[in-house]
Amino acid sequence: MKRVLVLAYHFPPEGGPAVQRVLKFVKYLPENGYQPVVLTAKHPLPVRDPSLMADLPEGVRVHRVMDWAAWMPSAWRRAAGRRRFPDRHISWRKAAVAAAVRIVREEGTDLLFASSPPHSVQIIASEIADRTGIPWVADLRDEWAMDPNVAPSVRARMKRTEEETLSRCRAVVAVTPQALKNIRAAAPASALLHFLPNGYDPDDFPESGPEPKPAAGRLTIAYCGRFTRKSDPAVFLNALEDILRTRPEWADCLRLRVIGGTGNRRAVRDLPNVMRVSEFSTYQPHRSVLSVMRRADVLLLLATGTAASEVLTQKVFEYMATGNPILAVAHGPGELTRMLSAYRNARVAFQGDSAAVKRAVLRLLDDWRRGRLNRPCSSRFVRRFDRRSQAADLSRLFDRVLRKGAAR
Repeated sequence: MKRVLVLAYHFPPEGGPAVQRVLKFVKYLPENGYQPVVLTAKHPLPVRDPSLMADLPEGVRVHRVMDWAAWMPSAWRRAAGRRRFPDRHISWRKAAVAAAVRIVREEGTDLLFASSPPHSVQIIASEIADRTGIPWVADLRDEWAMDPNVAPSVRARMKRTEEETLSRCRAVVAVTPQALKNIRAAAPASALLHFLPNGYDPDDFPESGPEPKPAAGRLTIAYCGRFTRKSDPAVFLNALEDILRTRPEWADCLRLRVIGGTGNRRAVRDLPNVMRVSEFSTYQPHRSVLSVMRRADVLLLLATGTAASEVLTQKVFEYMATGNPILAVAHGPGELTRMLSAYRNARVAFQGDSAAVKRAVLRLLDDWRRGRLNRPCSSRFVRRFDRRSQAADLSRLFDRVLRKGAAR
């Protein structure tokens, strides 16, 4: 069995969405001829989910390297973070490189797989590849220079750093076709470019069927995740506030359940009617979140990025794996809307048209009242995003990289 060194800053027992993609690759790669060895950072964990450790196959070693800067007082970290580029996590660079070189020499490694963000991981991977000579595959879960959160004042510098870093890699993996298109300009002509979207783990969605819904009488709309600039709830929440103000009878048969960051509640503090029907929970273990998804009547999905840089997170695919109706407030036509159209059980409205968002919510409420909420989804389409088959796809890319290296 070949050995692959997996480099990722975030890894269980840390919880949250940042760990899922790498964890599931580690879970399923051994079935496809690759034994993972994980190198990750030891840092304060904002959220913990020890249950995720059960996904680690027997025999997988996890090396944890201390990121000392992450343990410093918050005021020091904020001040230092403004001076570190491309992100504050570059502080574990020397320790990570030293540990990786030792692992490669002592344990034997065929390939390096580095997953980001934080994108400083790719800079570290570049140095590891230079020091050891092993081929390196860069996995970008989010875009780098083209990420909408990158400040315009540093975008040009970020672009140069991206190009300089990726010029040394053998392959680049992106999670959307648009991201792959954007990365094409930064990656070397010799690099293999590969589209591998996020997905869902079939083990998390047993075929015994969906969990039973709560008793009839109230429609539950669930949102799982943080409200952010990429996932802005304002248009949806304002539409819901307007509906509840003009049709107060809906308040007795509607619940908005939000699971995610502690700051989510701030989004409704000036919306008294929405506040009355809302229930907020902070971070929950992944299994609990999946249960909420399965039991909800409707799953809320908010615009993910921009037209030039769409982000299709794991949540999109887990939502579809439930088979439940999805209400999406998207930025506009794009990869997300095409995917939801193929899913078939989704209602879509666009952020820039608040009246259309309000009409979509009203149609949803009316469909629920008439018993026409659910539509048959395309299970065949959803199965394309099975994490087990995606790990097999990734292993085939690894094979291509190794064959190409051997032919040099």
